[in-house]
Amino acid sequence: MTKLYFIIALCGLEIAIYTYAWNQGIAKCRRENTQQFINQITEQNKKQRILDVEIYHTNLRDIRRVLREKYTIAE
Repeated sequence: MTKLYFIIALCGLEIAIYTYAWNQGIAKCRRENTQQFINQITEQNKKQRILDVEIYHTNLRDIRRVLREKYTIAE
């Protein structure tokens, strides 16, 4: 009878360990996916900032060039 209880206890322990490992795997997968998502968003933000700076400076130069061409003292 004690062997039966021992086998049942081992089976219960095995199921508990399997369930715990399963949940840890799911949590690890979620952490990795979240980190990848954060990295993608960060890279997009960096690229957008660089693009915004280039566009801002380009537009500013274009406005100055257009104003100089249209309104010069020589005219």
